[in-house]
Amino acid sequence: MIDVGDGATLVGPHIKNFFTPNHGGEGALLFGSDLTVLQAQYQYHQRISGAEGLQWYLGIGPSFIFSDNSDTEVSLVSSLGLDYKITNAPLALSFDWRPRMVFYEGDSDFLPGRFGIGFRFVFK
Repeated sequence: MIDVGDGATLVGPHIKNFFTPNHGGEGALLFGSDLTVLQAQYQYHQRISGAEGLQWYLGIGPSFIFSDNSDTEVSLVSSLGLDYKITNAPLALSFDWRPRMVFYEGDSDFLPGRFGIGFRFVFK
């Protein structure tokens, strides 16, 4: 996964598991600019009729940002995006908007301009 936009660009592995056809969870371990980010999300998915393999999703979850230069920061990450499972191939692609609210030392910061690009191998 690549997480880009306001702030640092982050890159790292992520995994998604569907508990039911519409409900899933995603976890990611991201690295970049002396940061390590561990995040998890609950995601609600809905298929787009007439577009095989394409679905939209909405998610939210916690994120922990570990930095070499400061204390650990906690954030709340949301997502609104599209997920496409390539027909007859074990691959899926995703693109989403990921606004983030970061909480640190009695203050907070809203980062609305964050986006995620994902590429996953699909086990079935």
